[in-house]
Amino acid sequence: MQKEIQRNQKLIAKKGITDEEVEVLKAKVNQKMTEFKVLMNDKAALFEEMYSNALILLNRDKQIILNEEEIIQLKHEIDINILEIEQKTFIISELQTKLAEKKATYKALKADIKELEDQCEELEAILKQKDEEIDTLEEILRDREVTILGLERILGEKRPVLTDADRAKKEMPSKYKAVLGDEVDELLAKYINSMEINVPIRRLEPGFYLFGTRKIYAKVLN
Repeated sequence: MQKEIQRNQKLIAKKGITDEEVEVLKAKVNQKMTEFKVLMNDKAALFEEMYSNALILLNRDKQIILNEEEIIQLKHEIDINILEIEQKTFIISELQTKLAEKKATYKALKADIKELEDQCEELEAILKQKDEEIDTLEEILRDREVTILGLERILGEKRPVLTDADRAKKEMPSKYKAVLGDEVDELLAKYINSMEINVPIRRLEPGFYLFGTRKIYAKVLN
């Protein structure tokens, strides 16, 4: 703009322009100066806007970089969590297998316990039956004791006190002695003595015997 003014001044000096023309030129120059200032202001505003936009872009780029770093960190944490989940899933699978084995063992033990309980109930029933038999035998023994005491009073004497040796002799079965020449009696004596039968046997007459309180007849068929 300054060059244009100087050029116009040189033209005025050469051509001899009048004052009116000079005023017109000055007006044009002022107008051009005004337009130039407006353009400069617009340029400054545009540069300022561009600078603000550049700052916004820079901040945005920084935020994008921060977001990307945060995304990378989150991905890393997700990978670690996935690995932990896989490890825990494997551990849970092993624990479930062990739990199934423990349940099977528990069921087997429960079945064994049930069987043992059933056996205990059977044994208790048998024991109860034996207790009842013992009570019955004790009652019979008491009755016999009473009977013996009554007989002793009637007879006026007491039972002889038996020692352990006497009881042992009494419990040992005495051998049966056969009548010589009696074939049936000899065979019967051989059989009874070999079997150690602890039943009182008495020969009544040839072929007839008393087994305890029962009378029987025996003979040789073959």
